[in-house]
Amino acid sequence: MKQLILLLSAIACFNLLFSQEVHQIMPKPTDQRIYDIEFFDIARGIMVGANGTILLTDDGGDNWEAINTEITEGITEAELIDRGNCIIRTSHNLYKTSDYGQSWELLFEVPDTATFSNIDMVDRVYGFAVCKNRTSEATILVATDDGGRSWLVKEMKGFRYGKDKLGKFAFEDKERGMLLIQQKYQNYNDYDWAIARTYSSGGSVEFVFIVDEYEAISAIVSNGNGQFYTGGWEQLNKGEGEGYWYGTTCYEVKNFGDSIEYVHYPWTYDFPLKTSNIKIWNDSLICLTGTSFYQEEPIWSLYCVFSTDKGKNWEWAQYYCPLGFAKPNADAMNIRPDGKIFISQSGGGYYSNGFIQLFAVLSSDGLWRSMNSNFYGNILKLTFDNSNANIVSENAIVRSHGNITHWSPNIDNEWYQEIKLFSFADHKNGVVHGWTYHDNHMYHLLYHTKDGGENWITSISDSPVHHWTSCMSYPEEGRLYFFKSEDDYPYYASLQFTDNLGETYTEIPLPEDEGSLRYMEFTPTAGYLFGGFADGRGGYYKCTDENYNWTFYDLGTEIISKAYIVNEDLMFVRHGNTLQAVDMVNDQLLDGRISETSNYRVQDVVQDDLGNYCFVATSDFDTYFYFGPDLNVLKSSGPYPPMRGLTVDPDGKHIWAFGNNGRLYYLGDGMPVGVDPISHPDAFPFKIYGNPISNNLEFSVNLDFQGETWLQVLDMNGKLVQENRIFLQGNAARFLVNTSRLPSGTYICSLIAGDKRFSEKIVKE
Repeated sequence: MKQLILLLSAIACFNLLFSQEVHQIMPKPTDQRIYDIEFFDIARGIMVGANGTILLTDDGGDNWEAINTEITEGITEAELIDRGNCIIRTSHNLYKTSDYGQSWELLFEVPDTATFSNIDMVDRVYGFAVCKNRTSEATILVATDDGGRSWLVKEMKGFRYGKDKLGKFAFEDKERGMLLIQQKYQNYNDYDWAIARTYSSGGSVEFVFIVDEYEAISAIVSNGNGQFYTGGWEQLNKGEGEGYWYGTTCYEVKNFGDSIEYVHYPWTYDFPLKTSNIKIWNDSLICLTGTSFYQEEPIWSLYCVFSTDKGKNWEWAQYYCPLGFAKPNADAMNIRPDGKIFISQSGGGYYSNGFIQLFAVLSSDGLWRSMNSNFYGNILKLTFDNSNANIVSENAIVRSHGNITHWSPNIDNEWYQEIKLFSFADHKNGVVHGWTYHDNHMYHLLYHTKDGGENWITSISDSPVHHWTSCMSYPEEGRLYFFKSEDDYPYYASLQFTDNLGETYTEIPLPEDEGSLRYMEFTPTAGYLFGGFADGRGGYYKCTDENYNWTFYDLGTEIISKAYIVNEDLMFVRHGNTLQAVDMVNDQLLDGRISETSNYRVQDVVQDDLGNYCFVATSDFDTYFYFGPDLNVLKSSGPYPPMRGLTVDPDGKHIWAFGNNGRLYYLGDGMPVGVDPISHPDAFPFKIYGNPISNNLEFSVNLDFQGETWLQVLDMNGKLVQENRIFLQGNAARFLVNTSRLPSGTYICSLIAGDKRFSEKIVKE
């Protein structure tokens, strides 16, 4: 380690056994983001991810079990060495296991001045990694000859330190390997990707191939005997004024670069894939995974393309749940020793306010058709129809029938579909707007229901409604409005109305200050256009007649960017970082307000039948609730996992929160007391007694259940930290659980009895 620090200072100042089953989307094994997957053998494997997540399988990946370690940092890479041996990498440390992941030891502490990536162990002794200087971001190759306990910087003659960038690489043995390098132009900040080789363990490098200007090489894998395969993409123009897309590339490298040939050409347009990973199996299967992107229609979706004949023919494993604007990451991919492909994908970004993750298994026919878990992406809206409920998610509309723990899709997912907007006039009538992209053309999807979501009618059309629509309002059956702000492409505002659910549209004239308009809402009695004047004064335009004559109400604030209507008399408007109450009858700003910080933004507000307000404020990482009848004295609780919105069920007594990764929470007194999957909000026969900060917590159960039950303690990210098995005899029982090993924090304690789960929140200080 000292040697590495000194050297850094000196340099840096520095078969394909495809089964006959269809492709599966498996139950997500964790709520944490997964960064890498490895398989020791056909049965045993490891996955690593955010917040120190390590999951192991001993049944080939059908089930994964999280193990507890002292590692809390995100684990971004797992490098398999051989039988039972593996190295994992965090931001600051390398850890090693020799027992298939059951136990871990600290192997190497990365200096504060550097970061490691792309570890490639040739065997138990020799290995390589990319080392990047944290300050200058210059990269260099480092090597180990003692199994990773110490690392030496390689000289890399021919590589311009501080100018060229070292990407991924693959070594066939301790001396010979191929490297992907970005070469900087002499007088510009642009780079060209190149393939280089070394015969001296990185002591010197020789460039053997430079790709085209708009092409990138992002992954490389060794197939032995001097043969390598690379995965990448090329930016392709679709036509003048029509934007561009990415075309998949794959090169075969022979004899360490003496011959380099395309095995997939980008200009075939077959696979619009921006490759992030490449694997090869048994000299017969080449697998590329990544995401697609179209500049003018930003569709981000996971794709997997594979060839079983060394690139002569390619197949496209189509994926029926595109992630829309979520910008997914598909780096976590590997092939089990029998040829089955496992992929874990995650996505994030400001559109989704978090990430969504699917864990998929690829088999024979190129399609993932079935969902085996209650997961349909981030929840956008939760609605109730008596005892039934509907979830509108980014990828689907699903419905429960009297049991909120069991959901089924209500609408078949369309290829390239993303759900964008939703509006419900009441508990019976609702509209959902999305789009589908097919044959290089955008189609608009409009779903509507008149029976609370039991049935949905779909219309697909080239409607005048632009796909960049900002918001939609459905104040009552037969009146549907679409609004597009001038802030949105293509830079003009519009308001459209349809009374026949999309068969025809009418353009509604906007006020002269249309450039300052940001948001729209309609109630059964009035229409509102929020924003202000071009001079920066904030307020809204209001109309109450069928001719849409607009009157401006100056609220004396900044521009109004969003509004949340609580009822026909009260709404909250956002100006700057403040959410403030407005009297909709007298069109006056009220004193009640809630201020947002730079990290937290109010996403929704509702009111129950007792007059309690509930606000949900979220950041990229967590959520707080603000609850109470007095806007000036609201009780806060949190942090909780990321959520998106709130809804009140038909009786007005129960508030529900919904959010990322398909989570649902029932709020009791402004605090989540249930975690998905949960029962309907009846009296919970499960209580915590005693002092929550003591080592022993006493739980009381009064449940008509006989048999084995489980008591689980989960942290607020949904990670299981403790589990106890108990036996109930069908009557009241009390028992103790020792929590001395739990660190301080907030936890959800759940009792699982058969198909029922009862939960309470505990805090250990």
